[in-house]
Amino acid sequence: MAGTGRAQHIHDALIQSVDVDFVTLLVDSTHSKVQALYEKCGYEKRDEAQTADDSPSVQ
Repeated sequence: MAGTGRAQHIHDALIQSVDVDFVTLLVDSTHSKVQALYEKCGYEKRDEAQTADDSPSVQ
């Protein structure tokens, strides 16, 4: 099933509504389809955040 383009329109409206040089997204890199979707929108993977040693584990 093809998308409707609504998410792209919402994304574009949000980005165009702010005057900034760049935006940062945190994406779970284990979900490759989500990461690919953001890359399709023009985002580039730059780095990976690491959890703190004393963070509770997520299961």
